[in-house]
Amino acid sequence: MKKEITIALSALLLAVGATNVEARPGMMRNGGNAGMNNNCQQMMMQERLDVTDKQQEQLDALRVKYFEKLSAERRKLMTLERELNTETLKSTPDKGQINKLADQIGKQYSELMRLKSTHMADISAILTPAQRDSMRAWKNFRPMRNGAAHPMMMCP
Repeated sequence: MKKEITIALSALLLAVGATNVEARPGMMRNGGNAGMNNNCQQMMMQERLDVTDKQQEQLDALRVKYFEKLSAERRKLMTLERELNTETLKSTPDKGQINKLADQIGKQYSELMRLKSTHMADISAILTPAQRDSMRAWKNFRPMRNGAAHPMMMCP
């Protein structure tokens, strides 16, 4: 039973660890650009939301600060996940330490979500109400899920 739990937890940790990539502007969750690099995202925001030059400067400054903070928080998360993997794969893992690390990982994910929410609120504060509505519609749009990009989602 204990061995099965350890194996299941190890598999879960490896799966979670494999999904984490270094947070950088322009990087997608799958670790690649997928045609959506940072310049492309900026162009799409400018075109879709019709942001002014002043707004774009403010958004660029926000983006730089956000990714600096995000990178630091992701590094913390990756360190905790490595520690958990190490502990889990020991011949006699310490269940208390595993629980402690799992709790810390949960708190770190919460911190990442707070950071993201704060960033979105900061962006929202720069935009006009009409631009916020457009952004909300854009964020809620889900292109086809079979791997094909929607034509409107592609950059020139």
